[in-house]
Amino acid sequence: MNAKSVILGGAGVVGLVAFLLLTPAIEVLLLWGLGGLLLLVGLGYLQTYYTVSRSEPADLRTVNEASSAIEIAGTVQPHAETVRSPFTDTECLCCEWRVVRGEPGVTEEQRQDDRQLRRGTESDTIVHIRRRTASIVASGEDVNPFVVETDTGSVLVEPEGAQRELSESAWLRFDPGESTPEEIADFLRSQTELEPDDEQVRVYSEHRIDPGDAVHVYGPVREAGASFDLPSGTKAVIGFESPDEGTFVLGEDSFSDLVDQIRSDNRNRFVVTTGSEIEAERTLLKNGLLWSAVGLAFAGLGLFLL
Repeated sequence: MNAKSVILGGAGVVGLVAFLLLTPAIEVLLLWGLGGLLLLVGLGYLQTYYTVSRSEPADLRTVNEASSAIEIAGTVQPHAETVRSPFTDTECLCCEWRVVRGEPGVTEEQRQDDRQLRRGTESDTIVHIRRRTASIVASGEDVNPFVVETDTGSVLVEPEGAQRELSESAWLRFDPGESTPEEIADFLRSQTELEPDDEQVRVYSEHRIDPGDAVHVYGPVREAGASFDLPSGTKAVIGFESPDEGTFVLGEDSFSDLVDQIRSDNRNRFVVTTGSEIEAERTLLKNGLLWSAVGLAFAGLGLFLL
């Protein structure tokens, strides 16, 4: 389980604890602990932002296996297979999809506001459609390796385990009474056993990497140089050797394991962002400031309760 998802779940636990009115001392400790974790995540993003903002994309002609993390920016091309996105049947290389359901009765005037839906992280994430509560009831992803062509060569990116910041590529909304297209309904049944509910507002969104898209990648060099394992025409491979190794398991691992994973994520940051280098820097800065601010807010609330 992603460390950030665990922390977000922890925020809900803190709210429940406050509701149950446990002793102030326990509440303070929980707030400080959660605040510290959030701040640690935020500082990791800010550190990566500082590194990326002060560097230039790597010259792939000089990259070798001694290189650690590198930054590249270029155009995406397929490596081997492509996939079809679930809601628009678009050829792509990576796709993250979500299904949001909300209360009926949202007006036409509110339709545009729905586009302000913030990206969630888990199926129980709560978002708001203009004072109306909606929930992400299903989500998934399909991730394939892809090649990034730059001015100095090509590199293979294996994005499994990376933090992916993908722009919204498709946004489909159906009001109460509108039928869900059969191809979407069939896909949801096959993937989630989720039945169509035509009595609610439904929003189907896709965040994709398509062939020809501009991307920015900051991540670890796994292979480079004259390796016989490199795909033809590429000068390096960016990605984790074992993407799932060391992943935190809720209910099995300890609090210290969670802290260790956050520190590991901070040391081995792997980010794939659609768009330019400037957009990637803005995303890192935004994430860093947001996580840090929320962490400080929780810690400050703990001080207030003393």
